[in-house]
This record gives sequence, C-alpha cells and structure tokens, in this order.
Amino acid sequence: MNIEKKVRLAKQVLRIRMIEEKIADRYKEQEMRCPVHLSIGQEACAVGVCIELRKNDLVFSSHRNHAHYLAKGGDLKKLIAELYGKQNGCSGGLGGSMHISDLNVGFVASSPIVGSIVPIAAGAAFAKKKGNNTDICVVFLGDGAVETGVVQETMNIASLKSLPLLMVCENNLYSVYTNLEKRRKKTTKISEIAKAHGMNTKTIEDCNIININKEAMQCIKNCRTNKTSYFIEINTYRYIEHCGPNVDDHLGYRDEAELMHWKTKDPANKAKEILKDKGMLEMETISINKEIDEAFNFAIETTNSDKPNLENLLYAKAEENNKAKNSKDQKEEEIQTYAEAIRNAQILSLKTSKECYIMGLGVTDPKGIFGSTKNLHQIFGDEKVFDIPISENAITGFAIGSAIMGMKPILTHQRVDFALVSIEQIVNQAAKWHYMFNGKMNASIVIRMIIGKGWGQGPQHSQSLHSWFAHIPGLKVIMPTTAYDAKGML
Repeated sequence: MNIEKKVRLAKQVLRIRMIEEKIADRYKEQEMRCPVHLSIGQEACAVGVCIELRKNDLVFSSHRNHAHYLAKGGDLKKLIAELYGKQNGCSGGLGGSMHISDLNVGFVASSPIVGSIVPIAAGAAFAKKKGNNTDICVVFLGDGAVETGVVQETMNIASLKSLPLLMVCENNLYSVYTNLEKRRKKTTKISEIAKAHGMNTKTIEDCNIININKEAMQCIKNCRTNKTSYFIEINTYRYIEHCGPNVDDHLGYRDEAELMHWKTKDPANKAKEILKDKGMLEMETISINKEIDEAFNFAIETTNSDKPNLENLLYAKAEENNKAKNSKDQKEEEIQTYAEAIRNAQILSLKTSKECYIMGLGVTDPKGIFGSTKNLHQIFGDEKVFDIPISENAITGFAIGSAIMGMKPILTHQRVDFALVSIEQIVNQAAKWHYMFNGKMNASIVIRMIIGKGWGQGPQHSQSLHSWFAHIPGLKVIMPTTAYDAKGML
C-alpha cells in the first residue's frame, strides 16, 4: 500500500475518533436529547471498508453508526445537527443518533433494532442487481446481531439470490454487558455461521486499519465482479460503554487485562503514528478541531423554524398507476371470482410496472395460492414472480429494502397468522420508515394476508387480526368485500 493511501486512512480514523470524543464530552451538557452509541475503538472497521466504496454504493447500519456515516462521506454538520434535534440534521431532527440517513452520500439508513436493518439492505441489493450495474450494498452489524433469526434468514436469502451484498460484522466481543463466550460455544467463529449459509467469508483477527482495508478491498472487488454476497468478520473492541459517553470499566464486566490488550491495538494510535511520520499530525489535528467546532456551532446556533407536519410525514403521498387504471383487458361486466380479480389485478400491475414483482411462499405452486397467483411465474418469469424460503421476517425486510429503492413488491402471506412472525419489520420498519427519515424515502409495499376460513383451520390458521395492524400509525389496512373492490384496491 502506498503512503498516500495510508495517510488517507489515518486521517479518517483520527477524524472520527476526535469527533466522537467531542460528542462524548459535550453530551454531558444535556443538549443532545437522544441516546448515543459511540464507535471509539472501532473506527478502523468503518474506514477500512468505506474508503473502497463508490458514491452509488449504498451503506446501511445499526445504532452504532456515526463512524459508518462519516466514513462514507457524511456531512459532519448534518450529523451533529441531528443529534441536537435540528431540522437541518440528516433526518430532519426526527431520528436522532440511531436513525441517520443521507442519500446524497449513499448512506441509506440506520436502525437500532438489532439485526433488523440487514434484510432491508438485502432488498436494496436485490434492486441494485436488477439495475444491471456494479454497485453493491454494505450493511454493518455487530456480533450480537448474528444471533438473531432475521440475520441468519437473510444470509440464506443473500446466498440464494446471489446478491451484491457485503455484511460487515464488527465483533467487539460484547452484547451490551454480555461476553461472546456466554452467548455461543467458544470454539465457534461468527464467520462460520455465514459460511454455513453459503456466503463467502473472511475473518480479520484484529482492528489494524491496513489489514482491514486490504481484505475489504478484495471482498468488495469480488462482490462487484461476481455479483455475490460476502461476510467479513472483524475482531475489534469498544473502549467506552455500550450506550452513552462514559468509561464503564468500574462495572467489572470486562477484564482489565483484556482491555489493556486491546488498547495496545488502538487504531487511533496507529493513525497518529502514520501522520506523525509524515509530519502531518499537528496540522491535521488543528484542522479536525476547527471542523468539529464549526459543526457544533452550526447545530447549536440553528433554530428550528416550525413544527414538522406530522400528517404529511406519517404516510407517503399515494401514487397512481395510470397505465393499469386505464387498461381495458377485461370487460367491465365479466363475472370474476375474488381470487380471479386479485390475479387479474396482479397481472395488470406486472404488465404496466417494470418495478413490480410478486413473492411469497407458494406463489409458484400449481394451485397458485387459491388461484390468485396461478401460472403467473410462467407468464412473467421467475425474476418477476418467485417463491421464498420460510423466512417471513427477513423476506418482509427484503420487500421494504427493494421498495425504498423504487421497486413495487407484492408480498403474500398465506395466512395472516404467519405474518405475525414478521410483525417487527411491518411495525418498526415499514410503518415508520417515511416518518423517521423525514419523508425522504417511501417503503411502499403491498402485503396480502389471507384469513383461513372453513374446514377446520384451527386457532393458528384462522385469526382475523386486521384490527391489530389498523392501530399502527403508518399502515393502511383494507379488507375489500367484493371482487370488484379487491381488484381496484390492489
């Protein structure tokens, strides 16, 4: 690696460290009224990966996201303004530290529900693949997220669909206060889980910025070229508390020898060494401090003009498919069953919208979900109509991710009871997406939930739970009573 690149890496690591140390220092003033999860100690992971990304590559993250946003080229003033709840923040002051978004630099979103952002990134990667380009999606996650079912479901889907998706696991050994060894067998590696699901994997044993960048560069190149998914596990360490600005070593959940071992690998010290050897450390420190002061002044001095229009933010503006609306492929007086009406509505949508696709368990089977999807995959092909694994939660996130990229997914759950497995994605992600990112993105998905009736469906296949979903702001629930209404509404 040439010295110019080493300097670029070092500057970013030092910059992120100094920014987060200043956040920690000023957080005690009680003006930033949101939780903060700082990456102090883990900066090399974000920088080593993101420096290899292009503007059109997309990044997704979790609650610990500042380093990822800044490494992707994020605007420091917007970040600090968001922490202060200002309207000129990344997400209009509505998201705070845990919900950062800046589409101008390809940082799509972060979500603090552990693991929940991963299938959304996979859906975006699916949309990127449809675009016939070499763009990729990157999602950062922690070691704790790998223990969630939705992440492992997504690993399988990413491998199955050969998605241009890079999962970067920052293994800092702890899920809040719980050590990794208390959560899994000591002999297992996180990357082996991804490998078992068919993903290409790489394990990086320490947080050395040079090593991380070399390995990430190769994985990203392969991801672009081969249109396939990769999983990188990076062993790293956070030096302060899980949530908040303080050192919490006095709590005793981490061994002092362990902490000292990782302090010898501090990526910021390595960055300082590189810059000092080039005679740039003092100058760079002054420059970064100036940038930080300007960002905080910008955030503090800004006054919110008025209250946000919550009604406009709660729901995205409805779009009409005028091509489908004006289509006359069926005679108005033709008699159709309810299932036939739904099938015909989907045919119209698939014909008139190149972004529309249908997925669900059984959509390609001979019966076609009571006739509602019968033979559609034969008419439109497996790219437009396809079956899914039994992974309701992940596949719902997948639909959301593709929708925010402009696609129009129709997801079918053969029973509304099954949709309960995906309620986290429906309620925490789909319903809130437009609001929590200040109306910049739409998660316009259609989910068909079928109520089982007749011939002894039983208590877990026959519930009518529409009222549950109707109580969630951001969701629109319809129950058409006639075939005419069903076709028109869909």
